[in-house]
Amino acid sequence: MTSPEAATPAYRRLAGRFLQSHPVEAARVMDRFPGENSVDVLEGLEAPRIAQVVGAMSDHVAAECVASLDPALGAAVLGELDLDQESALLRRMGEDERRRLLGAVEPERAALLLKVLGFPPESAGALMDPKVLAVPDSITAGEALERVRAAPHLALYYLYLLDENSRLSGVVNLRELLLSDPAQPLAGMMAANVDSLPATADRRAILVHPGWTEYHALPVVDEGNRFVGALRYETLRRLEGQARTELPSASLAASLGELYWVGLSGILRGMGQAVAAETSRSEEETGHAG
Repeated sequence: MTSPEAATPAYRRLAGRFLQSHPVEAARVMDRFPGENSVDVLEGLEAPRIAQVVGAMSDHVAAECVASLDPALGAAVLGELDLDQESALLRRMGEDERRRLLGAVEPERAALLLKVLGFPPESAGALMDPKVLAVPDSITAGEALERVRAAPHLALYYLYLLDENSRLSGVVNLRELLLSDPAQPLAGMMAANVDSLPATADRRAILVHPGWTEYHALPVVDEGNRFVGALRYETLRRLEGQARTELPSASLAASLGELYWVGLSGILRGMGQAVAAETSRSEEETGHAG
């Protein structure tokens, strides 16, 4: 019989194949172990693939995984995630681990993460995108469009307008902005009394906010009504998904439920058996089709 040590390379190849084809199912397997046990499986992959697996894990296990990676690779994995996902994982790490990873993140990104980490966990401030484009309400439509064209990746569906004290004063739909007279002042075309979220709003307040019936993103403001970012609709959907209890599929439970995993060898064996079972099913289906 082949020893576990001798079989490890084969199991690694199978694990890699499983991770490539079924990152979500792989994440569920790896969720059963301490995060540091998964490092040897993940370190052979590129950052985008690791992020795909890590993004489907429970936050506490994902945080252990990322914290156990080499800081440069861990920072690259974080960079593949949305800012709110990054901050959620960093919050679950120890102070030394968090500092080490932030030291490997590019300075501008690290500054944004520190800003988000300053808000309570799972609040609107912690989940928002702080890089959303906002402009002074004193400029014209043409000047605003120049700023949008200079940084299109920072623009959402709307352009948020701020007064001289950075307070949220209104919003303009980007389509309306494109069709407007370039000389028209923004203040004359903006919608005032904007639906917004307090930065301290908790998960429940975010989910039930009536503004989602009209907008694809909601501005986030501090206690002085100063604009600090925006919460995207994609984040709302992710919160809704987390609120629902997701049961593993029956086929996954059948293929993995009887396995007994211990440490790294358990992860590798679990993934290897899952891949082997799937390959066998595919061959049977091909045979029946023939």
